[in-house]
Amino acid sequence: MKATIAIPTYNGIERIGELLDSCLRQEADFEFEVLVIDSGSTDGTLDAVRKRAAVRLHEIPKSSFGHGRTRNLAVEMARGDFVAFLTQDAVPADKHWLSEILRPFDVSDRVACAYGKQAPRPDCCPTVKRDVINHFRSFGPDHFLMLQVDNPRLTSERERDALTYFSNVNSAVRRTAMQTVPFRDVAYAEDQALGRDVIKAGLIKAYAPMAVVLHSHSYPLRAYFNRMYEEMLGLWKTTGRSIDTSLPRHVALVIRGTAQDWRFILRDRDYSARTKVKWFLQAPGYNIARRLAVRLARRPELPAWAARAMGRTAATPAARA
Repeated sequence: MKATIAIPTYNGIERIGELLDSCLRQEADFEFEVLVIDSGSTDGTLDAVRKRAAVRLHEIPKSSFGHGRTRNLAVEMARGDFVAFLTQDAVPADKHWLSEILRPFDVSDRVACAYGKQAPRPDCCPTVKRDVINHFRSFGPDHFLMLQVDNPRLTSERERDALTYFSNVNSAVRRTAMQTVPFRDVAYAEDQALGRDVIKAGLIKAYAPMAVVLHSHSYPLRAYFNRMYEEMLGLWKTTGRSIDTSLPRHVALVIRGTAQDWRFILRDRDYSARTKVKWFLQAPGYNIARRLAVRLARRPELPAWAARAMGRTAATPAARA
């Protein structure tokens, strides 16, 4: 068997049926299987998986889950030579996704992993929608495969980040390569760690932009503030790095981001007139929340006012890595 599609799940009922059906409809000239590793769902996810007899289900205790650890388990359990990973809310955009995410591995035996493109859902909030579109647009044209290898001349932090970027929302790995470079068992950013480890090992990482999944989160403002804080805190705890800057620079970024959101909202045809008005009014709040989250993530603990704004009952220590 050539491929295993592996999906870690936990209470993913909102998208799991759509996701599994899209996986099972993939058109490929090779054999593949779908493997779900569930870590204690209680919302009907397990019933949805069991209704699809072609899907292989493996259950683990919630306490055993780890972003890297569980994906290493999937690699061990996989019957395919390649393992394609999806998160439980990332749905292949078409029936050719699996073939496209595996296409880079035909180029060279040194290709250890590949990641694909993410496209936001039409109703996604504009701040997130614009971020997703611009992020993947920055990688280049969709009709080119991109192979990424180490280059000692790339020395700046920004250049190294671009070189090692990797996302398990939509990815694939070569099983034999994972014997040398497995996922790290870390609390956050196991995919970014893999990207760095693959490059450091002298292997090739690839970007396959024609392997597209629909994936985005249309967070309410409070939830967005919470999410951005957790992401920035995770970055700080895992790498010791931050994108914090001076207060005047934060203010300038809020103003610029809001203006960009407003222009994006006016041009986006997916939004109704009423929705445009709603997002137009909320755009400044989203941009303020983003910059606050960046700054707060470096504090020893979350201030009480910020905890209340996020809907938390108590301040959360921001433990250092």
